[in-house]
Amino acid sequence: IPERVRRILLQSVKHQRLPPVYLFVGPAGVGKRTTAFALAKALNCTAQNGDACEHCAVCLRIERHLYPDIHLVEPQGQVIKIDQVRQLQEVLALHAYEGRVKVAILDDVGRVTVEAGNALLKILEEPPAQTLFVLICQHLGSLPATVISRAQVLRFGLLARDQVVALLRQHGREPGAAERATCLSGGRPGAALALDLRAVLECRAEALQLWTQARSGDAAVVLGSAEQWAKRKSDLDALFEMFLSLVRDVAVVRAGGEDVLLVHEDIRD
Repeated sequence: IPERVRRILLQSVKHQRLPPVYLFVGPAGVGKRTTAFALAKALNCTAQNGDACEHCAVCLRIERHLYPDIHLVEPQGQVIKIDQVRQLQEVLALHAYEGRVKVAILDDVGRVTVEAGNALLKILEEPPAQTLFVLICQHLGSLPATVISRAQVLRFGLLARDQVVALLRQHGREPGAAERATCLSGGRPGAALALDLRAVLECRAEALQLWTQARSGDAAVVLGSAEQWAKRKSDLDALFEMFLSLVRDVAVVRAGGEDVLLVHEDIRD
């Protein structure tokens, strides 16, 4: 959890000055969802000292998504549907089963349908008692201004390289692998932890090959590669994300940026 965000939330819990709605905004893999569940623990932990003890039955059940007063809503397929929001509304209208505060976490909320967004707005206008909403998205532009205006926005940024490396080392990664995964994740600890280093390097090699083909101007070769990639639809997101990171690094190098700013520092030349 970013230290600045952690400090703000701890003070809010300690002094019981929580807004009805938080909006966590930032890139994927920087700890927004982890922070939402940490906040839910802190609010319901049996220790009641303003933070989560991580050892009591409540904290452990929240960690395993088994606590009845913590409600997670995430896209079904590509979107969050109106039926999901209506079901959430019905559940939140009931008294808490065990906890002091009901927490509704809506992950990737920027993918609500128009109908679901309107239904959510109605709930946020008159939130149920003893309920905290945590909305999570990558970009404010993906949400209606009416929803944003009802939330306290907390921005999550990329973590410093040494912080991510330290986290990976805590999870048993070797120093070299931790450094490489940190660079390739672009400062996103969640992405670094989930990174399949071998698969990412293979994807990078393919992206560089395609880039070389495109620069050659040989249309037949490029079209042949395009035909092959059309059969690999499940890999396209990773390929385009790799292209974006490579183009970013080219811009950094051309602007005279330092090596520490590069995602692909090992292939700067």
